[in-house]
Amino acid sequence: MRISFFEEFPNKTDFQKLQLLDFNPSLYIASPCYEEFKEIKKSLPNYEVIWWMTLPRFVGYWISPFTPKNHIIKLFKDIKKTEDKAMLDIEYPLLAPWLFLTQIIRFQDNKESLCQLISELGEKIILCENAGNNLCDTKRGKIWMCYTSLIVGTNNRKRKVLSGFCEEGDTRWGKNFKIGLGCIGKGILGIEPQLQVGDVKRDLNIAFKSNVEEVVIYRLGGVMREDKMVKKLNELAGILI
Repeated sequence: MRISFFEEFPNKTDFQKLQLLDFNPSLYIASPCYEEFKEIKKSLPNYEVIWWMTLPRFVGYWISPFTPKNHIIKLFKDIKKTEDKAMLDIEYPLLAPWLFLTQIIRFQDNKESLCQLISELGEKIILCENAGNNLCDTKRGKIWMCYTSLIVGTNNRKRKVLSGFCEEGDTRWGKNFKIGLGCIGKGILGIEPQLQVGDVKRDLNIAFKSNVEEVVIYRLGGVMREDKMVKKLNELAGILI
């Protein structure tokens, strides 16, 4: 099982600490600008680096059928110009709630446009959605985010929820399915609860037993700032990979 990382706020300090890892992760790096992403990628020649595309906050930051159509079209024009794979983070625009009102009448049309463009770009696009969601009925596979730090309830409930989504994803997409685990480090909202070392061990073991090919941990910066977390990931990587 491959262990990889999301990084929403890329910085040189965290990248320099990658040498502390005993395994070679893929890195899903957030950037609103391809030129910026290319510079980051150049600084990481020994890693697979995927462009996690983000939008300006005023149009939702994440991508969804509530994204204004002109921004959807521009987004895909930008992807077509690149040689790299791009990850689309499909989430509702909580940072721009007015879009729920202004775009509701365009929701279906925007959704159809998104799915059509995603289909046209084929293997170049990686879809990332909250676990259980499937915006476009693709057989190509995707990342499902199932962050147990955000699941309310007991440790046993967290196990059952994560295990259920891992097994469903493996059944639907097989080797093309990835599970997103977290949170380790704050996100753009700044209020996300954090996993402890024992929680990470639990979640990685669940994914491994469910035959998941790749886990993507949110996020690299949170991992690199905690020596105990780095040590545990190195230990688990030696067992699970």
